[in-house]
Amino acid sequence: MKYIIAIILLLVCASSSANSFVEIVAEDSDSYLQVKAKSVEVSDLKPEQMPSFNLEQGLLKTNIERLTSQYMPSFELVWSLDDRLEQYSNVVIMGDSYEDLLEQISSQYIIGACIRPNNVVEMYDIKANRFYCED
Repeated sequence: MKYIIAIILLLVCASSSANSFVEIVAEDSDSYLQVKAKSVEVSDLKPEQMPSFNLEQGLLKTNIERLTSQYMPSFELVWSLDDRLEQYSNVVIMGDSYEDLLEQISSQYIIGACIRPNNVVEMYDIKANRFYCED
């Protein structure tokens, strides 16, 4: 019985710690403090109107570069991850926004993404830099 409880606790702890996130950091207009910008949720979109992206087999960096150039062409991608991360199948993902698409990809690899106000999208190792986007 105590082994079953230990396994259940282990599974609960593992699932709660394995989260990735996309954080949007914006500057307040009258200060240099960074504040989290609230994204607008769009729930009335029909599936054919929702943003979608063809995640292709190959390097993850190439896919993120294509996603960023498609939805946020004025943004630069800063890649602080291993260049060998790969996507192993072709998948079409759909979401409410660019941030949602990026979150779906990030959650698969347990990596973080930070969208900064200076038109930069930073991809980083969430395990090594847990609070990287909050500074």
